[in-house]
Amino acid sequence: MKRLNFTLLFLVQILVADVRTDVQAIVFKHLEAVKRKDLAACMRLVHRHSPVYESTQNYLQTLLTQFEMHYTFKHYRFIGTDSNYAYAKVTLETRKLQGPPFESNVAEVLWTFKPDDKGWKYWNQSNISMKPIKIGVR
Repeated sequence: MKRLNFTLLFLVQILVADVRTDVQAIVFKHLEAVKRKDLAACMRLVHRHSPVYESTQNYLQTLLTQFEMHYTFKHYRFIGTDSNYAYAKVTLETRKLQGPPFESNVAEVLWTFKPDDKGWKYWNQSNISMKPIKIGVR
C-alpha cells in the first residue's frame, strides 16, 4: 500500500510539474506576442470559451494598434491547480511610450488557465494591485 501511495504521489508531482511548465510558457509567450504586436499569437493563447475572450481581443487590438509600450516582466509564481484550473501570479510593469492617455503602472495579477484540446490556455484574470508609475522614474 505504501508503494502504491508513493507511486501515485510521484505521478501527481510529475503532472503538476508539467502544468507548472506549460503555464509559465504561456505567460512568457503572451508577453513576447504582445511585444511583437502579434494579436493572432496572443489570441491563440486564450481559451476559446473564456468569458473574456472577446473583451481580451478588443483590448489587445486597441493596445497593439494605438500604443507604443515598454513591458518589463517583474515576477512570476505558479500558485497551483485544482480540478479544472491552474493559477499563476504575474507582476508586469507597463510604460507608455506613445499613444492616447494611459497611466503607466506596475500590475500584480492572478491569471487563471484552463485546458482545452490543445493544452493549457489563458482563461481569466483578477487584478491584485495596480500601482501607477511616473514616466522617467523607476
